[in-house]
Amino acid sequence: MDKLKDQSGYTIMETLVSILLIGIIITLFAMFFNQVFSNPKLLLRSEALNLANQEVERSINTKSTTDTSYTNNQANLRIERKIESEESLVKAIVSVKSVIAGKEILSLSVMYKL
Repeated sequence: MDKLKDQSGYTIMETLVSILLIGIIITLFAMFFNQVFSNPKLLLRSEALNLANQEVERSINTKSTTDTSYTNNQANLRIERKIESEESLVKAIVSVKSVIAGKEILSLSVMYKL
């Protein structure tokens, strides 16, 4: 019996408590990340940035000189491109607005030569 008391290591209770604590921590992190990635405002801003970036690239690639305005597929974002030109330089300003709130979410601008 004395030999068992001299052995070092973890008991079953210590192991179960540590597994329980790890499970609780993992559950809390999963709930946090689920809320972050399903946040509608974050998803809307991400989509707005992607659409504005596509419009800027389209302006540069086609050397566009006309204004455009359209809504995305879900009809919740309005993308507007305004062109200002001075001699051989063109400035394209792309703004993305929420259709529901009417507020501007973001604006990107780029200058390029014709």
